[in-house]
Amino acid sequence: MRKYFFPFWLLLAISAATVVFNSCSKDEFEIPNEPEPPKEIAVTGISLNEITLTLLIGESEILVATVTPDNATDKTVTWESSDSTVATVDDNGKVTALAEGTVTIIAKAGEKTAECVVTVNIAEIAVTGISLNKTTLTLIIDESETLVAMVTPDNATDKTVTWESSDSTVATVDDNGKVTAVAEGTVTITSKAGEKTAECVVTVIDPVEINGVRWARRNVDMPGTFAPNIASSGMFYQWNRKIGWSPFNPLVNSNGETEWNSTSPAGNTWEKTNDPCPQGWRVPTIGELVALSNSSSEWRIINGVLGRQFGTVPNTIFLPAGGWRFRVTGALNGTGTLGSYWSSTVGNASNAWFFYFNSSSVSAGDDMLHSTYGMSVRCVAE
Repeated sequence: MRKYFFPFWLLLAISAATVVFNSCSKDEFEIPNEPEPPKEIAVTGISLNEITLTLLIGESEILVATVTPDNATDKTVTWESSDSTVATVDDNGKVTALAEGTVTIIAKAGEKTAECVVTVNIAEIAVTGISLNKTTLTLIIDESETLVAMVTPDNATDKTVTWESSDSTVATVDDNGKVTAVAEGTVTITSKAGEKTAECVVTVIDPVEINGVRWARRNVDMPGTFAPNIASSGMFYQWNRKIGWSPFNPLVNSNGETEWNSTSPAGNTWEKTNDPCPQGWRVPTIGELVALSNSSSEWRIINGVLGRQFGTVPNTIFLPAGGWRFRVTGALNGTGTLGSYWSSTVGNASNAWFFYFNSSSVSAGDDMLHSTYGMSVRCVAE
């Protein structure tokens, strides 16, 4: 049998190693466990700062979403519009209005949602003005006429027009602007759109029939209007011209001018375009003035004004003796002593027939005067 021998030093080394190994604890050689991943915290709710919102086209507003709980693992919010043609929403909740209508904006976090109903309106365009087709109007009792209102701008949001009469016992107005004359007098018809208004002054006349002719109760004042009362002289007119001249000094016409026109007017009749009578009325012919002169009359004073009353009660009219203006200079003459009224009938190249009276006599069809004289005008119904 073979024997083995180990050196002494080797035996010592092995012994030492054994001692060291045996002295180490078991735990020093165990591998530690890996930590568990954090637990996910789910979103339990989402809310918006607005649940309804109204915008005008072109406007924007940012919705703010609040996600609960505060420590939710993923608080990402996504946004969606139910109709992006009406309003869009970006990733930050900014809503932009594009067209009129209603849309729902939806915010979502996790499995939770919140909604905001957005109404988009057209931007309001305010009324900047209103005007009427007529600013003055003359009607006979029971007559009607419809005023037409023009509202600007054309694209105003609300162009509704309301109407009002300052005195419905004189004239009424309906929702369509139809004015109906009720009794003699003057009334203002007011139309309103937005905050803007326009007015028409309506004069209601009750014509008086004398010898088959229906006469106005008042003289012509400014072109297209009657004088404010029966004792007013109104304005003076040159034949076949539509420019009135003041019945008192200083001399001034309806256009604000102060220089008398001494040139002869053209024409062989008083043309419609030059007729100063209100709508529905006209300058009388010499024949109609002759018929008036053949009625009974008396010189009298009304409201401090001298003149002559024609006709038989109750069908009478009062013509003030306002005088006349001289054809060359426009100088005023005859106030309170002579009434001079034009007819529409031409006499010759430079003269026309007229009607005049004083305290003792009446004349019609007997005399002509140069057409540049200024005289009163009393209208007859058409």
